[in-house]
Amino acid sequence: MASRVLGLPVGAALRQKLPLSTSPILHRASLSSMSSEYFPQGFKFWPSYFTIDEQRTLLQASLYKLDNSESIRSRKRRRMYLKTSPANLSEPTDVQSIFLPDELYEFQEGHYDGVIRDYREMHLASWPEDEFAGLTTVLRRLYGLCPSQDVQTHLLHLASRGYILPHVDNINASGSWILGVSIGDQRLLRLESVGNNTSFELLLPSGTLISGDIRYTHKHSINYTSKGNSGQRLSIMIRSSRVKSLRAVGRMPFHTHQSDTFYEGEDSIKLRTNATILDFSRYLASDDAS
Repeated sequence: MASRVLGLPVGAALRQKLPLSTSPILHRASLSSMSSEYFPQGFKFWPSYFTIDEQRTLLQASLYKLDNSESIRSRKRRRMYLKTSPANLSEPTDVQSIFLPDELYEFQEGHYDGVIRDYREMHLASWPEDEFAGLTTVLRRLYGLCPSQDVQTHLLHLASRGYILPHVDNINASGSWILGVSIGDQRLLRLESVGNNTSFELLLPSGTLISGDIRYTHKHSINYTSKGNSGQRLSIMIRSSRVKSLRAVGRMPFHTHQSDTFYEGEDSIKLRTNATILDFSRYLASDDAS
C-alpha cells in the first residue's frame, strides 16, 4: 500500500502532497505556532519562547561555561581573535554572530556512542549569574517549565557541520522527561516512530523550546536545513534527575567536565561541587516563572 507525504501548513487542514510507494508517512510542521493535534503524542512545542535578548543572554552564559572548560591554548586563541576583530564582532548584536569561527572551539569529531558528530558538551553544575545581567530572570522562565524539580542541565554545542544521528534515549540514563532549548542556527528535528512506519519533521528556529517523553518512543535526529549554509547551534537540555527513580540514598556521583558533583539526598535538587551547594529550586519556585 502506498504511503503518503503530508504537509502541515499553519491554519490549513492536512493535504496530500506526494504519493510515494516506499517511504514512510512523513508529517511536516511549519515554523509558526500550531495546534497540538498536529504533533505526535508526548511532544510539546513552544515556538520563539525566548526573545532575542533572552537568547543572547542564555547563549553568552552557556559559551562562557563551555569556553572556560577548554584548554588554556584555546582560550588564548579566542581572546586574541576578539582583540584583533572589528568592533562589530567584539560586540555582537544578533544571536548567530555571538558564535566565533568553528576552528576556535575544541569540537569533538564523534561522541562515545557514535550518535553526535562535531560537538562539545558539558554537564552544568552552576550558571554564571554574577557575570551576566538578567540571566537569573531568564533562568526562572526556563526552569519554570520543568514538570519536576529534581533536574540536571546539559549544554550541547554543535559545530556548523555538526549533527545528531537518529537514536532513542534511554530512560534509565536520562530520566523520565527532557526539555530542550535551541539557540543559533535553525535545524531540522526528525522524529521516527518505532513500529508504525511514520515520521515527523519540524524546523527549530532559534529561541524555540521542546519537551515531552517522545524521545523515549521515537528515534530523533538533528540535521542541517541546508548543508551549504549551516551555522553553529547550542542546545540547553534539562532532564529529570535519575536520583529519585534509582531511590538513591546519600550521595550519588554525577560527573561533569570540571569536577565531580554529588546529589544531596533523594528528593533534593541540590548539587555539591567543590564543597559549594548549588540549589536550582529558586528558579522553579519563583513567581516570575512563566
